[in-house]
Amino acid sequence: MKSLALKKNRPEETPIRLPFERLALSPAHLRRYRVFAGLALAVFALALVMSMMPGDLSGRQSALVQRLIYRLTGLRLDETVVRKVGHFAEYAALGAFAGLALAQLKRTRWAAAKVVLAGFVAAFLDETLQIFTGRGPAIVDVWIDTLGVAFGLGFVLALNALFFGGEDPRGSAPPQ
Repeated sequence: MKSLALKKNRPEETPIRLPFERLALSPAHLRRYRVFAGLALAVFALALVMSMMPGDLSGRQSALVQRLIYRLTGLRLDETVVRKVGHFAEYAALGAFAGLALAQLKRTRWAAAKVVLAGFVAAFLDETLQIFTGRGPAIVDVWIDTLGVAFGLGFVLALNALFFGGEDPRGSAPPQ
């Protein structure tokens, strides 16, 4: 006699879905989209961790970067310049990874603008966090961060257009 296995009444597990996954060009593009979107989220998480650091620790990090730049280039940069360039670079990386994720999708007309808007919201939240750490938030940092996102995104999308002619690498034309 065969024994019957009892099925447990469990709801089907639903995998975590990222926004816009349905726009992936293929299963391979979907995998790459998930990797690049995950990296963009990781950069944002790093930005939040950096923003939660107390002012004295953040100042020591900036001083370390200043010394490193001096040793490598001989340039003596002001701490403010180092901090602003750091903001820009951090968010340019976020924009670049978001751009790489976006390159895996069928793009809509406003997709890049939505990424920049999301970057603005992320920068605003990042600066707002600094209220709770005793460091003062700065609106100029929100704009620098947003420009960083736009630069990183634009750089990646320009390279995509240069190497793939703005088309899907599989050969189909981009959606209008």
